[in-house]
Amino acid sequence: MTKPKETPYGVPLNDINYKRPYLTRAERNTARKLRAEGHFIHHIAAMLGTNTARVSSAIRAMNTKNRASNDGQGSLF
Repeated sequence: MTKPKETPYGVPLNDINYKRPYLTRAERNTARKLRAEGHFIHHIAAMLGTNTARVSSAIRAMNTKNRASNDGQGSLF
């Protein structure tokens, strides 16, 4: 990790090396694996350079796919 920059705000800020507007299949799989290992969603999002909504969506899509009932409707429970 690079050394945080000094800023006029009085606190050091981390560099943002990657900005992803969407996640590829490999990145979604990586997000799922990291979550399964116990990483926090906001940490996974920071590691991948995206927002938490995209990471949550990737994880939720996998969970919904595995739990879908016969009629295609997901369950709220």
